Amino acid sequence: LEKLIKKKLLQYNQEKFYAIMLHDISDLKTKYGKKLLHNLKLLKRKKLTSKIGISIYRPYEIKNIYMDYKPDIIQIPLSPLNQSFIKSKYLNLIKSKKTIIQVRSIFLQGLILNNKKIKNKNIKIYKMIKKFDTWCKEKKISKLDACLFFLRGIKKLKLITVGFNSNNELKEIMISFKKKYKKYNFNKFHVNNNKLTDPRTW
Repeated sequence: LEKLIKKKLLQYNQEKFYAIMLHDISDLKTKYGKKLLHNLKLLKRKKLTSKIGISIYRPYEIKNIYMDYKPDIIQIPLSPLNQSFIKSKYLNLIKSKKTIIQVRSIFLQGLILNNKKIKNKNIKIYKMIKKFDTWCKEKKISKLDACLFFLRGIKKLKLITVGFNSNNELKEIMISFKKKYKKYNFNKFHVNNNKLTDPRTW
């Protein structure tokens, strides 16, 4: 593991990583889980990374995490269509542990911004995105701005991960994030069905 991390640091011309993230809580539940966690902590002590974190998908997984260790960062999916972590009140638990909250999948893997891509995924999600699209047009706001306004209205968040296909797309996201914040109510867009909003089930 250490050899791999050093190789990646050399590849990216970095002295150390900001964070190394476990992909799934199941990584800690295998027979190698404790050894993996020990080795990650060792990388941190050797200053090859500043933080150790974990990515989770469902709110109930948060309690299971703190039974094993206290991560520096917890990464969660969050978007206008997937507000499960907000509805469950688990964000307060993460914050009380002084753990950094990082969000991802803020555009639902790009499906919120691109109606054409969703048609091959799930018709129910497509209908909700169309509803969101119509609302944005009525409010005269882009879907990109709406997604970022949704996140900016949640004070507990520290980091946001975004995906992009080009420099222009990244510039659009950065410009949108710097716009003057406007408060909207996004409650009606929440899809209370993990099978529809979790890409792993598609």
